[in-house]
Parts: sequence; structure tokens; C-alpha cells
Amino acid sequence: MVVTAMLLLPFVSAACDICGAFIGITPYDNQSSIQLLHRYRSFNGYAAASQSPQLFPPGAWRVPPQSTYSPLHTTHGTDSVPPAYSSSDFEVFRSYELRLKYFIHRRIELNAFIPFNHNTTRSNGEKEALSDFGDPTLYAAWHAIRRLDDVKVQQRLILGIGTKIQFGRTALRNEKGERHHLMLQPGTGTTDLFLYTSYTAGYKKLGVNFNAMGKINGTNKFNERIGNSAVGSLNVFARFQLNSNTVLMPSLQSYYEYSKGIYVNNALETGTGMNVGMAGAGAELVWKNMSFQLAAHLPVYEHAASSNLSSAGRIVAGVTFNFNQQNYWLGN
Repeated sequence: MVVTAMLLLPFVSAACDICGAFIGITPYDNQSSIQLLHRYRSFNGYAAASQSPQLFPPGAWRVPPQSTYSPLHTTHGTDSVPPAYSSSDFEVFRSYELRLKYFIHRRIELNAFIPFNHNTTRSNGEKEALSDFGDPTLYAAWHAIRRLDDVKVQQRLILGIGTKIQFGRTALRNEKGERHHLMLQPGTGTTDLFLYTSYTAGYKKLGVNFNAMGKINGTNKFNERIGNSAVGSLNVFARFQLNSNTVLMPSLQSYYEYSKGIYVNNALETGTGMNVGMAGAGAELVWKNMSFQLAAHLPVYEHAASSNLSSAGRIVAGVTFNFNQQNYWLGN
């Protein structure tokens, strides 16, 4: 049910956030920036037991390290379903990211993301947590269409290419010396390639933003590979100029992600795929050269085994400092 690229949870949901879940047409669209971003994703409730998923399951915020872990939103290989459908079982994935963006040209941007992942789980009363730095992401983007000034319909088309570099640890073990499952590890152990596009159009106070991304994943030293993935989003937003220094952009958002799952020794592990669609709302507040972002998405469609934990939703929050950039390495 859940496994994808840059947030296997931590390794895939981020993928669409790269494209720009918070892209509007603001005064700082083409400015270098520093951003702190937090992503939260939870799984809770068994469809087989008619349990409703909770975005914030009890106990998810204080989970001491224990000794065993078995992913609950998937059934791996020949593993059977969980022995009991406990409503207290959950999986929660958090990522805290430092994001750096620098424009070397009015139409060319370079980006670097440095994540710190904190993954927690509870299964049959046993709790576990792992925290460490994840895999950094580097990418470049070209603003192929940039019609933002003094035009009736503002437009922007971005084409990008990037890579996720193996850095985060993938061999963390429990007290018994058993290696934790890949889904709980801070890193994937692979170097991956992705392509993406983002299109934004605005007319007066209204706008629309579409993002799409495809990711090709490598194989790690344990002969594990996350299946190639695709993510996309469609957002409709409004732009309100509150005063000379402040812009507010509320939005309605939709989000989709897909991956076949995890391959071990070239064999697909049953039940590890991701095919889920979400919808929700978000807002971006721009004040002077600062901006604040918040979005929440709940599942509206999910194709998963009834014995797996259900996707409960995701939350993304961020704060960005924008530079008033006037000069560029490659011309002004």
C-alpha cells in the first residue's frame, strides 16, 4: 500500500513537494531562498476490521525505541496478515528538511534538500522509533515559460531534472541484531533519477497549478529496490493582496502517488505497492520576504489490501526566507 520514491514514505511524498505544492504567482517566485519544511504522514486502522484511520493516532508522538519492527501497511512476501487488528497499531513517518534554492540565471535554479527522518511504529503493543539523516536531493530546473510581469494571464512552466543521493543509513539493527525493514530505515541506499514539470497560470485573483514527477530508482547493497514511481498534484488557488507587504493564497489541492512496491532480489514483495489519491486544502502567506506554507491532505481513493493499515493522510508545513536577488551568475 505505501512505498514510493523519496518518501517510501520518507522517500516519496516529498517528490511532489519538489514540484511545488505551494507554487503560486508571488513576488518571490524567481528568487533564491532558504526553507525549513516538515512533512508528516500516518497510517492507522485496518480496513478488514472496519476501522477508521486517524491522522494523529494515540501514542504516535511519544514512542520509545523497542526491539522489533514489522511494516503493517504492507504484507511482505509470504508473511501472513497481522495476528490481531489492533486499532492502536500505527505507522508514522516524519521528515524535517532544509531546502536551499539559488538562481544562477533568471530562468535557471539549483536546489539542494537535506532531510532528517523520524519514523515510528506500534505493532501489537510493541513500539519503535528510528531517527537519522536521510538521502539528500539535488536538482536543477529551467523556467521554460516565464510570463509574470504586466501580462493579463500570468504563466510559468518549469522543467527539471535531479537525483537523490545515497547517504542515509540503511543497515540499522535492533537489539537482537536483526536489520530493520527498509521502510523504517532513514535512507534507501540507492542513487535515483527523477524528471518533473510544473505549470502555473494565474488570471486576476485566481490561478491553477499542475505538477508531475517520474522517478527511476536504483538498487542498494541488500539487492533491494523501490519500484519506479509517479506523483502528481493539481491545485486551484486564489491570490489576495492584504496590504503592500502581505499576500495570502488559499488553495484547494489534490495529490496522487503510485509505485508497484519494493523488489528484493528482483522479486516484488506482495502488498508493498502505493496507489493512493488525496485531496485537501492549503495556504501560503507571504509577508515581505518571508513566506509561510501549510497544507493537509486526506485520502479519497486507495487501492490496498484490506489487511493492511490504511493511509490516514499527510500534512506539510514550511517557512521560507526569500532573497531579493537582483544579479545572477549567468547574466541579468
